[in-house]
Amino acid sequence: MKSILSTLLLMAYLNMFARVTIGNVVFDQVNSFSIASSVKNISDTAVVVLAKEYKKLAGKPAIEYIKAGDAVKIECGYENDLHTEFTGFVKYGITSEFPLLIECDELYPLRQTDFTLSYEKVSLKQLLNDIAGSYKIECPDTNLGKLVIRHASTVEILNDLKDKWGLFTTIQNNVLSVGWPFDYKPSFTKLHTYYIEGNTKNARYLRYRFIEDYNAKVNIRITGTDGRNKTITAYSNERNKEDSRTVASIDARNITEADALLRAKSLLKQNVYEGFEGYLVGYCVPRVKPGDSVEIVNKRQPTRNGRYLVEAVNLLFSDTGGIDREVYISYKIA
Repeated sequence: MKSILSTLLLMAYLNMFARVTIGNVVFDQVNSFSIASSVKNISDTAVVVLAKEYKKLAGKPAIEYIKAGDAVKIECGYENDLHTEFTGFVKYGITSEFPLLIECDELYPLRQTDFTLSYEKVSLKQLLNDIAGSYKIECPDTNLGKLVIRHASTVEILNDLKDKWGLFTTIQNNVLSVGWPFDYKPSFTKLHTYYIEGNTKNARYLRYRFIEDYNAKVNIRITGTDGRNKTITAYSNERNKEDSRTVASIDARNITEADALLRAKSLLKQNVYEGFEGYLVGYCVPRVKPGDSVEIVNKRQPTRNGRYLVEAVNLLFSDTGGIDREVYISYKIA
């Protein structure tokens, strides 16, 4: 705890810096940027606002140096200890000279593709290799059955996997990962610790909930052995099914009713627990990413200490307001 407090005191006296590289041009005067990332989004997104000094650059309007598809790298940190927080591409061309507001994501190359494909039977991995072969593919061993695709981009196909199969895609460091949300191995995620009265800037958006606060259900839609569509449901309160709230509803292929019920109960357990929900606001460090886990420690109420999976992170930089990292937690791990 002492080292955490020492770090916070030190950060109060450190200068913060940000650097944005677009194409071959480096911008080291940045008004603000925001980076949004989530295990449920295909791509991180970023919005950058450049300083007014860049209205003109080397005698030309800065917008002449920026075009859709340009590679983008965003770095920030304290003093000269800068770390890369985002890599991607300019999403749209810049249409106004000032302010220089630039929207970015990681999907520009995947929007430019156009596929027409037909399969009598195809695995998820084969499909991903066919539509995104330049990436390293990570996915479960899942059969998608018969599939027909007509003039769709890679992004459109990935969104279709989310809508019809409940499969979510993330892209990081040229690795395209497709799977069910939070289908992860804890040993491969990073663990960070937040102290409510230490390295947490703001914890008022966290709410502590008890099991009895919930009346929830999870629906798994499957195709039965008779060829008919069926919905398998798990409830947190069997005595009050009619008033239950749906917290997850997904389609599943090629699984039995028993397996569907097990998956529904697993998803229900993720959504119904005693512990915190919501988000906290931290500093630039620790550098938490979606899919990591965080230990929330409250010295005044130690019985509420717990470990949670991180669903989403928003990183906010302002040359006047500092660096905030909003950490949105999902289900409780321990």
